[in-house]
Amino acid sequence: MATKQIKPELEEYTLRIKAFVKELELRQQDLANSADVKRPTIAAYLGQESQPSMSTLSKWCRDFRLNGHWLLTGEGEMLLSNKQGPSVDDTEEDPIVKRMREAQRILADAPPEVLYDVIKNITQGDTGKAEPHQSQKKAS
Repeated sequence: MATKQIKPELEEYTLRIKAFVKELELRQQDLANSADVKRPTIAAYLGQESQPSMSTLSKWCRDFRLNGHWLLTGEGEMLLSNKQGPSVDDTEEDPIVKRMREAQRILADAPPEVLYDVIKNITQGDTGKAEPHQSQKKAS
């Protein structure tokens, strides 16, 4: 049986998700409720069997005041502030969340394996508009 190869960036990314879950004392069901997914989906994210969508990441940033930049890069503070409850205005100011939403729009119909490339581009500081993946480009 072949051993599953995990990219180092994905492993670190998953460790940050686990760290924020522990810090906020969240249950898998809390994450599922926030993202409108089922609890087994969250278990798959935490087990590195699949990756959260941009929509899921954006909802976690909004609902738990999670710093998107920290989530994707490990840099900065884990949480945006100590305020109680989310503030749409504060979340909108987070440039990572803005880029995640742009990527979410583009990835709406993309195959799941494209998500890793998008996360890699975001974490490398690509501040330009996200471009459709080759699988989304229509033949001329």
